[in-house]
Amino acid sequence: MWSWPESPAFIRCAFLRLSPQTPFIALLCLVLSGCGYNLAGGAPSVLGDGSATIYVAGLEQPTVLPWVSHILRSSLREEMAARNLAVWKEDAPADFALYLRVEQFTMRGAVKSSADANLLYTGSVSVIAIIHRAGDNAEVWRTRADYSNTFETDAEESAADLLFKQAARILAGNMRRAF
Repeated sequence: MWSWPESPAFIRCAFLRLSPQTPFIALLCLVLSGCGYNLAGGAPSVLGDGSATIYVAGLEQPTVLPWVSHILRSSLREEMAARNLAVWKEDAPADFALYLRVEQFTMRGAVKSSADANLLYTGSVSVIAIIHRAGDNAEVWRTRADYSNTFETDAEESAADLLFKQAARILAGNMRRAF
């Protein structure tokens, strides 16, 4: 029958496998958890426990591209649902009203193929989100999401879709931050 060796050499060998920082990291984690620190995924949202309802009361965007509003609205709805931040409604009445304003949006084709088609798009977006409480119209929360990147795609709309999805992730992530 096999049993654990009880020799000091085995114990010494097991401790040598641990990093010298391991005890310090474990102690730091215990101290931080005792102070109330936690990861953002478990933090409360500015909207409460996820049962509150929210709708988009206004969306301003400076472009003439009609699909920009749809991409931003649907990307934010998907992010909020995935993070269980609130129940999305298409219109009032709701507990909260969300106002979105696209401050800046640029998309430029950078590299052309031999057929003169864009293959690389560089884009940037800046979106401001403001949430008002429906009862008294008081501003509850305000944030800004800025994002820029280069995308390998042959369609401007699919590059913009990726750009606005990341901006929506930033906005939804900021909803868990209480500071």
